[in-house]
Amino acid sequence: MKKDTEVTLADLRKLGQRGGVTARLVDGRTVKLHPRFGTISQKGYIAGTVETVEAIYDYAHLHPQIRTIMSQNVLVARREGNGNKSVLRLTGKGYCKQG
Repeated sequence: MKKDTEVTLADLRKLGQRGGVTARLVDGRTVKLHPRFGTISQKGYIAGTVETVEAIYDYAHLHPQIRTIMSQNVLVARREGNGNKSVLRLTGKGYCKQG
């Protein structure tokens, strides 16, 4: 496959600007993509009570853990194994690189 079909950090930022884009991690958690970071809903303590909070993660930390990316119920990218290395690759639907 071509190198230009690999998802980069810049692609994650562009997808986050679109809104409504989520990624599923290899551990099963769901990440909402934003223009500068991703957020994961999880339980946390606020003033001594357990509440749902949005934990912020940078894309450099998330990128190797992303299994799939969905936008408006369309599969945009999926991780493909290639020997010992796996690559997050665009499916060709829902998002295309500019330039």
